[in-house]
Amino acid sequence: MIIMAQVPGMEFITSNDPLDAAREADILYTDTWTSMGQEEEKQQRIKDFQGFQINAAMLKAAPAQAIVLHCLPAYRDLEITDEVMESKQS
Repeated sequence: MIIMAQVPGMEFITSNDPLDAAREADILYTDTWTSMGQEEEKQQRIKDFQGFQINAAMLKAAPAQAIVLHCLPAYRDLEITDEVMESKQS
């Protein structure tokens, strides 16, 4: 992990392990993996981002008060599961 303090009073931690990152997260955020104009990259992006989906296991690893944010539209079962998207924390 790398700790970066670029915003006074805040601590940012980056990790390549999504479940580890979720353990102390107040907010879990994802966006669509393929935006407009990136359609040709879709299959590669799905492959590259595999394992970074916000799903029930990730939400369970997060603190009980954590919330989930997603910029719409959401491609369900890619970057976020239906179960999480429809949860009370979303």
